[in-house]
Amino acid sequence: MLTPIREYIRGVYPPDSVILRPIRFKFFNLLELWDVFGSQKSLSQGFAEQILANIGNITQLLLEALNNDPLELSSTVKSIIQFSSLSALAKLQDHILFGEYCRECLAAWQYLPLSNAEDLIQQGQYHYEAAAALHGAALFNLTAGTYYVACPRNYSKAVEYYSKSLKLAVQCNDLDQQAKVYGSISHAVYLQGNYNEALAAAAEAARLSIIAGNWEAQTAAYRTQALVWMDLGNFSRSASYAQEARQVIDELGMQGSLLYSMFLNMEVDIAQMKSEYAEAHAKTLLLLESKNTFGGELLPIAQAYAQINLAFQETMLNAPTEVVQKSITAATSIFQAINYSRGLDVCILTQAQLSLLDGNFSHAREEFVRLYSAKYGSTDREFTLHVLAMVADATNMTHVQSQVEMAHWAIVFLAFALRPSPVNQNRLFIHQALRCFGDVLALKGEQEDAFNILQAALDGFSL
Repeated sequence: MLTPIREYIRGVYPPDSVILRPIRFKFFNLLELWDVFGSQKSLSQGFAEQILANIGNITQLLLEALNNDPLELSSTVKSIIQFSSLSALAKLQDHILFGEYCRECLAAWQYLPLSNAEDLIQQGQYHYEAAAALHGAALFNLTAGTYYVACPRNYSKAVEYYSKSLKLAVQCNDLDQQAKVYGSISHAVYLQGNYNEALAAAAEAARLSIIAGNWEAQTAAYRTQALVWMDLGNFSRSASYAQEARQVIDELGMQGSLLYSMFLNMEVDIAQMKSEYAEAHAKTLLLLESKNTFGGELLPIAQAYAQINLAFQETMLNAPTEVVQKSITAATSIFQAINYSRGLDVCILTQAQLSLLDGNFSHAREEFVRLYSAKYGSTDREFTLHVLAMVADATNMTHVQSQVEMAHWAIVFLAFALRPSPVNQNRLFIHQALRCFGDVLALKGEQEDAFNILQAALDGFSL
């Protein structure tokens, strides 16, 4: 009887979201009690009666909170999940529906950290297989691979899921999906340091995406190619691929989109590698101010990396300690919120760099050594090299009291950079290690050997 009145008021005189909060909390708490005690016969009847009598109200309140109350988004999503257990939705035995649910949970890892991702992936695969939904299964395995790249950084596992996705996409003769998967494979193997395979997969992704008309996959392929050539020290070739991608984005009128921000971030990386810190700083500030096409903020992980990049640039530009510390703290809080350990390690490294600039050499050294020990033997070769680049740098005064230790770390850095690997090596780090070793030789008075080593390093930086 009251439904028409409720709908009229909601449409003509919608109440403010803040006013509705106490009412929502009442129902949120009721759903929480049902979730905990609903299986107990002596208690469940009272909960069920109240919930069933207010299904319409609960549905509208949840919808209103989902759209208009971002401060309570986490509680709202949790209540929606609890509410679905009472609805007919949970009784449909719709495998595709449950597969989609698993995929969305996996894709939302930045906002709702997963306690057991592997179980969720197995559930999703089971539902898609039960429904014989090849296209859905291909998309699910692509999402699973992306999760393993982004969160635990298990690139081998990611490629395993990407390969499953590619096989299913080929069975479906879905060129669009194949382009996306090849692009994802190229990015994963690039992160492993396998540049030849990354370039081959990216080229195939670009070819298929142009045929399929998928501009997102096309620009993603260009991005991987740009990243590979950047790591190889060929900045002009890297910039050419980035410019091709930016041209596609400009033609679509998507300036200010997340994709636009991605390539702006690449320009930041190139400027930092060329030691053009003022330019990198200006672009990072622009990146932090950018909005996506839907008017929202950057993704948490992108925002956090931009903040920590800002901190690094500020240290290089001799900004006040409190300014740098503010950027580090902002990045750390975001990485902690999304439980991203690799990002937290980057924050620790940047904090150690700040200690170094503040003259706290012993603390900086302890942090560098601790990070190297923790990462030695891990799959994150790139981060290990970044740590060694700091601890082995003879110009940063980390080992001011011991030339022997200084030489030790320079040799470790060079050996690690040159270490035989089944994949390609980052040439810039090799030349950086040569520079550190040359500096050590110069400090020891071995001028001729130092000159030859530094000349080899200079050749690498001049590509």
